[in-house]
Parts: sequence; structure tokens; C-alpha cells
Amino acid sequence: MLEVKNATEQLIEEIKPISDKVAQIDKNTEDLTNHINDNTRHLKMVKKYCLKSK
Repeated sequence: MLEVKNATEQLIEEIKPISDKVAQIDKNTEDLTNHINDNTRHLKMVKKYCLKSK
């Protein structure tokens, strides 16, 4: 049983860096999505302003 516990702990240690990278990618994706949404809102406001200025 100790062998299984040690093997499990070793696997967890090996998986942790991958899990951390996935979490970072997820955060980066969320940040990019927010940035894109902000830019989209800004462009819509600019478009409305330009259409009113005609």
C-alpha cells in the first residue's frame, strides 16, 4: 500500500507543473476575452459617434 501512496504522490508532483500551466493559460484566456470585449464596446461607441457626426 505504501508503494501505491508513493506512486500517487509522485504522479501528483509530475502533474502539478502541467496543472499550473493550464491554470495560467485559462487566466490568460480570460484576460484576453475581457480585453476583446472592452475593445468591442469601445469600437461600438466610436461607430455611434462617427454616425452621429455625419
